[in-house]
Amino acid sequence: MLIIGFAIIYALYNEPLPKGKSGKEADALACKVLNAVNEPDYLEARYVEWSFRKTSYKLDKRAQLAICTWEDYKVNLNLIDTSQSNVFKNGLTIQGEERESVIKRALKHFNNDSFWVLAPFKIFDEGTSRQVITLDNGNKALLVTYTSGGTTPGDSYLWILDNNYIPSSFKMWVSIIPIGGLEANWNNWRTTNSGAKIASNREILGLELPLSAIKIYSNPEDELVETITSDLKLNTQIKDIIITKQMRKDALQRHYSKNKFEADINFIRPVLSENDINRFAENIMLLMQTNDNVEQFTYNEILRFKMRDSLY
Repeated sequence: MLIIGFAIIYALYNEPLPKGKSGKEADALACKVLNAVNEPDYLEARYVEWSFRKTSYKLDKRAQLAICTWEDYKVNLNLIDTSQSNVFKNGLTIQGEERESVIKRALKHFNNDSFWVLAPFKIFDEGTSRQVITLDNGNKALLVTYTSGGTTPGDSYLWILDNNYIPSSFKMWVSIIPIGGLEANWNNWRTTNSGAKIASNREILGLELPLSAIKIYSNPEDELVETITSDLKLNTQIKDIIITKQMRKDALQRHYSKNKFEADINFIRPVLSENDINRFAENIMLLMQTNDNVEQFTYNEILRFKMRDSLY
């Protein structure tokens, strides 16, 4: 049955690699894509974070270091010289063959997983070539081939663009997938706090890739709200409880009942210590009495609670 299923998928989706026109026209189209996703803001940002499958990543673009964590392992991956990487298992440094194997695993997965996050920003990477492809509907698409670098050089991606040059999908001709032209949708584009745009979801054959918690920023403070709702894995209602205008309005007008406040605070208990909860509650109650700036307090208090853990 698996063979039959693969044969059906192959017959339905397999396409030959298209040929187009390289040169100035292709590069001009690529520049329009970069402008659409606000590449200058991406270049200015320092950090990128995401989780893919069961691995979490924290990339420092300026230092060219990536922290990769999965299961019992943590790798401080030096992208300039991987031999200088540090490997930990259960918090202890490991050496020898296991260290080398873990570094290779981290680099391979980083190359693949970072591409699924940042591919639109990599269309002018060293070792790439670009072609303009005219689709059947007359629209222009951008074919990018990676002739060197990464883990699987030679792979090609045909970017399908919307009217604003934002990528809506790409078709792949890659060594690890035997079906040429398999399409991956890039959905739900949003603007990160850095200003760079990123797709929130990616989907192949109707299946969403397990990619989450994508953040692009320069300073930890820039990502405060996303840290609260993503990194800390808080219930999304926390945004409504702590950050929204209604809470500020209720507190300032002293309409925030004790019972409602205590119920709301309970959402936070799984991720804050009891001392933090008590401090937070006491200060909010004081604000309700004094009409101080609840918004500013809320941001600053959570920042102090959560920024105790450094990026590294």
